[in-house]
Amino acid sequence: MSPPARRRENVVKTTADRVRSGGAALPVFELLLQAIQTHVDREEASRVGYAMLADSGGDQLVRFLMSLVDQDERHHHELLQRMAASLGVTSGGMVEPLPTIPNPTWRPASDELAAVEAMIHEERACVGALGELACEHVGVYGGLFSMLLDVMALDSQKHQRVLEFILRRMKEQCQVSVVLLEQDHHLRDRLSALGAAFAGEPKAAESIPEISAALTWHMYVEEELLVPKLDDGRFDDMVATVTREHGEMAGLMDAVARLAWAGGDATNAADPASQLCALFEGHSHTAEFVVYRALDALPNGIVRAQLLDQLQTAEPPTGWLCRARRQP
Repeated sequence: MSPPARRRENVVKTTADRVRSGGAALPVFELLLQAIQTHVDREEASRVGYAMLADSGGDQLVRFLMSLVDQDERHHHELLQRMAASLGVTSGGMVEPLPTIPNPTWRPASDELAAVEAMIHEERACVGALGELACEHVGVYGGLFSMLLDVMALDSQKHQRVLEFILRRMKEQCQVSVVLLEQDHHLRDRLSALGAAFAGEPKAAESIPEISAALTWHMYVEEELLVPKLDDGRFDDMVATVTREHGEMAGLMDAVARLAWAGGDATNAADPASQLCALFEGHSHTAEFVVYRALDALPNGIVRAQLLDQLQTAEPPTGWLCRARRQP
């Protein structure tokens, strides 16, 4: 068993002994907190010895190496304190917790995901290269260089694990459904308000161009950006349904506009407006639980990030028609 693993096992055993001696089971977070605090106490005692040797007037190489260990231990101590603060122990408010809450407005770009994946590949390559160098130069400076190269390889392994976690975190932010559901909910609210307004407010027609443009954007995104990503035969029936409903919604939107602007009683547009709202309600439900979830489940995070990039700038070409209306 490696020294770090042995230390971790000892901390866990110590914590378990404390729990057993108390005669009651503790919540998982409290167990973790006790383990962290035990490790903090032990590292604090070790750091005193490290610092003394690093500042001593003895061998310069020993001082140099002890200073490296002391720097790492200082960093570990700070990290452990912030972990404890994240669990609710703030040390009097002097230690900031780790920033674990995601930013709901941030979406990583595809090139950022690709850059992190390249970093992971580079760190993995460094581990192998440094290991080979360490083996080839075992006797240099009494084994000093070999030892330092091994330590650097361990650092690269650490960086690789951190970067892999970062990549998972970034991929979690690439949820296509988050962006699309916001747009769908906004459009559904507008359509619902439109149907209700026509029942007693002729001026509701003034919002038709904007709502029509939003509906066209929705259909364009589904047909030109989303559906092509679902090239699996399992979705053929769903794609056919979505395409058909696009044609029906476009027809109802045209009827609303025609009746609202034809003169006379604009409340005639209330019926097709209500039908459009009901159709979009069911349509968006299908999109949310089938299309959007399928896109969120795409294994390639870069593809999802590219799709999010496209959604930010998506704009239907002038005169664009949904597929159902292009068919003869």
